Amino acid sequence: PWPGEVTLHLARSRRTLHLAPGRNLLAALLGAGVRLRHACHSGSCGACETRVLAGQPCHRDPELGARRPLPTDRIRPCVSPSASAELTLDL
Repeated sequence: PWPGEVTLHLARSRRTLHLAPGRNLLAALLGAGVRLRHACHSGSCGACETRVLAGQPCHRDPELGARRPLPTDRIRPCVSPSASAELTLDL
């Protein structure tokens, strides 16, 4: 499930981003000037994997999405959206 607008809280930098429905998390972060390692843009390499402090990720990457139970403390923002209206990342 993909919520409408997503409010993305960046805990370490104390910033808040408001993402339009369907907006890619990694693109939004990079567009806001957040420095985040990334490489494959398919969720395979894990370079962009980020710690989730609050909210619910929706895993669409091949590794985290295959785990059971699904992890709630990590997200690969290049392919995985938020399943909740608010998501707090350790950035």
